[in-house]
Amino acid sequence: MFFNTPARLKFLKSPVAEWGRILQTLIRQALTRPDVAFAIRWKGKPYLDLPPGQPLRDRLAQVLPAGACDDLIELYHTLHGVRVHGAVTGPRATRRDRRHQFYFVNERPIVFRPLQFALEEAYRGLIMVQRYPMGAVLIETDGDMVDVNVHPTKEEVRFHNEALISGAVHRAAVEALRDADLVPHLQIP
Repeated sequence: MFFNTPARLKFLKSPVAEWGRILQTLIRQALTRPDVAFAIRWKGKPYLDLPPGQPLRDRLAQVLPAGACDDLIELYHTLHGVRVHGAVTGPRATRRDRRHQFYFVNERPIVFRPLQFALEEAYRGLIMVQRYPMGAVLIETDGDMVDVNVHPTKEEVRFHNEALISGAVHRAAVEALRDADLVPHLQIP
């Protein structure tokens, strides 16, 4: 179909790089839609099989690196109408890159750097510098607070109150880490 359109061909990367993009897209969709089954094959062999009705924890166990979900910490927090839920790895399971951090707003996969920084700030003092937690952070808020018409792919968003959203993510992570007894706290009598 696109044989006579070489302009498109020049934008393609190696087969392995294109496979990584496909896999990343599938994983992002699978994490937002636990009610839908996802299956993918690589070179004729089953690579990923996610049945419908799986809890987020089980889906993450299949898409994150082996052993990353051994100490998975669940997030639940609501702040001024912004609901944050999901799951992140404990301080022992980190990576050198942010490839396994997934963020969603109203079931839409997004890229929003301040959310990454808010999550990482919650881990300050618990993980080494230039190491990053893994997991999925799902944010539910009023649609009027989110502008998705920032980029043609609709992955980049703007929030009308960026501080509120970032603060909710940070607070959810801090409280989850504290409840897991991972954040040292000092009580002065």
